[in-house]
Amino acid sequence: MSNFAFDSFDQIINMDGHGLYVWLVFLIFLISITTSFIVFNSLIKKYKSQIR
Repeated sequence: MSNFAFDSFDQIINMDGHGLYVWLVFLIFLISITTSFIVFNSLIKKYKSQIR
């Protein structure tokens, strides 16, 4: 049987008072990964067009 760390969705969001920090860091991580993907993808397209 699996043993879940949280009993409800509210506990997942709050995380014993640390939820704000955890979800804020997770959001910053997702934004930074997405931004870097977009920037590097546009740079690759730019340099590909210069090579041709």
